[in-house]
Amino acid sequence: MATLSSGESVPVHDNPRSLLAGILLILLGCSGALCAQSDGESLELRVTAGVAKVFFDEPATTVLGASVRMPITERLSFAPEVLHSRVFDFELWTVVPNLVYALTDPHRTRSFFVQSGVGWGRSVDHSIDYATQGLVFTAGLGLRVRLGRISLEPRAGLGHGFHAAMTLGYSLK
Repeated sequence: MATLSSGESVPVHDNPRSLLAGILLILLGCSGALCAQSDGESLELRVTAGVAKVFFDEPATTVLGASVRMPITERLSFAPEVLHSRVFDFELWTVVPNLVYALTDPHRTRSFFVQSGVGWGRSVDHSIDYATQGLVFTAGLGLRVRLGRISLEPRAGLGHGFHAAMTLGYSLK
């Protein structure tokens, strides 16, 4: 869920999936060190589904993605996220290493959080054989509801136009 800055033009046949997989593997490689810094929290695997309204004169698009939440301190977490959206012939991939800060006590059943990150995005317009890539940003506010090992996180924010999403997480500990 991000907005692309102006970037370079690249052929559509370049496949971003191998780059996304490489970035995600690098970020996951850091997870052990990051989790070792937290006191009692564990790695959380997450999936995200939502909607984004990029341009007011175009239809909303669905957003699907995956992320990993890695606690750094009691309130601060690192949550790299890969998202994909598509509407008609326009497609957007983003990889954003987010920082998440709990505004209220994160050990309670419900806690509010803010999330922000700067990463990489690639948009492709298949109808005109054009692609662009560059920096992306995202920022938002949400509520984390913990139900044992499961967590639900409704959130809204700016970045890929206005977006609203629900993240479902599963704690490994």
